Amino acid sequence: MPKPPVTGKENLIKKFNEFEFYGEKPSFKGLISGLSIYFTDEFKNKIEKAKEWINSDKKIAIDVGFRRGYFIRTFAWNFPFYNIIGLEVDGKWIARLEKHPLPPNILLVKSDVRIFLPLVIPNQRISLIVFNFPDPWWKDKHKERKRLFDFPLINEIKRVLAIGGIVHISTDVETFYKYIKNNFLSESGFKLLHKNESPIANYYSHRRWHTAKEGRQIFDLVFKKL
Repeated sequence: MPKPPVTGKENLIKKFNEFEFYGEKPSFKGLISGLSIYFTDEFKNKIEKAKEWINSDKKIAIDVGFRRGYFIRTFAWNFPFYNIIGLEVDGKWIARLEKHPLPPNILLVKSDVRIFLPLVIPNQRISLIVFNFPDPWWKDKHKERKRLFDFPLINEIKRVLAIGGIVHISTDVETFYKYIKNNFLSESGFKLLHKNESPIANYYSHRRWHTAKEGRQIFDLVFKKL
């Protein structure tokens, strides 16, 4: 018999706080509505698979917000020496992608990156993290709840990246590009690289292809952990 789902805001937080974390526990602000996923059998089974990969010698990459999945599939086929964990907060993209044959080195997980990293990933285990066109969420009411690349997340990225590991971020919003760049460079331990120094410099997501087709400028940020 499957266990009944964990529900209720206070109960979710209480149970969530019982988890063991590799990194700093994330703030629950704006994340409560999605916490129940972490108590499902589906999530637990996928985390067991992720832990097998973590305990292997193979490189691990994380693709955050893969949506249609064009990039993650292309990357997986061309980089078989990587195991690639795709993170999505919207389960519909996972369901759509899992209907099709996938390379064996892809694992799709419904999770917020701000929870997944401290909960699942030990120190200095990841070789590459990719953010293809994350939503900037500039509305004031969403700033605290949704905006990525605040200092807690940047510190988590630094914690999980191996020495020499890469984080590659792409956006078509110049103000967001400047925000991300300033925050990363305010933290010690990162070096800004040229886009062509990224291992995925020549690989396109659906969003990148569409943005380029429309003639809009794309801003890439590539940071190396020192």
